[in-house]
Amino acid sequence: MKKYRLFAAALALLLLCACGLSGEERWERALDELNRESELPFALTQPEAELGNTSGYWESGGFGCRGLHNDDVYILLSGWPDVLDDYRVTDIHLLSPRYAVFGLRVGDAAERAAEVLEPRGYELVPDVRGWGDTYYIKDGVIIHLEYHGETISDLTAYVQSTNVEDVDF
Repeated sequence: MKKYRLFAAALALLLLCACGLSGEERWERALDELNRESELPFALTQPEAELGNTSGYWESGGFGCRGLHNDDVYILLSGWPDVLDDYRVTDIHLLSPRYAVFGLRVGDAAERAAEVLEPRGYELVPDVRGWGDTYYIKDGVIIHLEYHGETISDLTAYVQSTNVEDVDF
């Protein structure tokens, strides 16, 4: 009987390990879902070297980052997954209804955010600043919304970089 219990426990542990996803796998799935099911000019975490023609964007410099922007979108390129790594798309800030994250656009009613994001597994993060912004997070992918009244006025999808060497830009 003892051998049976030990075998059952070992089998249960093996199944949990085999079926469970690591944090990195969950993050990759969340990122793939966002890139696949959104209407964006570039993919989140796309390497700068793969952006192609960016002549339709104004460029702006920064400390540890670089921006590409036009009337519809602001793209932030920075080191990722760590600030010292090669530049990738780390933030996509939507400025107009031209682009969408999971069908959610600037100008949509504020309540649509919860309707669209929560069924996809995004969790609402409390507004600690008290500014009325909304943050949703799923496995390291963050969606930030700002409002003008009951309308979405700004929508940003982003990932955070680590700073292993504690670089101060």
